[in-house]
Amino acid sequence: MCWRPLARNKYGLARLKAQATRLDAEAVFVPSLAHFDGEELPGSLVRQLDVITVHPEETYSRVQGHHPMTHAAVTAALSEFFG
Repeated sequence: MCWRPLARNKYGLARLKAQATRLDAEAVFVPSLAHFDGEELPGSLVRQLDVITVHPEETYSRVQGHHPMTHAAVTAALSEFFG
């Protein structure tokens, strides 16, 4: 699922989480953390979904908490999972 907020308001994050739940999404792609208030990853979001930023290219995994995984680590994990 890709997310690009049209307007920053108090409902943006709630809307994103509701859409993710409705779509049974595992992850959300965002251009950067600048799209979130204070340019910080919301803890409530990363507890629900993996968050992948395009710039810089990072993956914030639910399993790993707020610590970004490198692209190589994500690729290796997916390769191991899918064999």
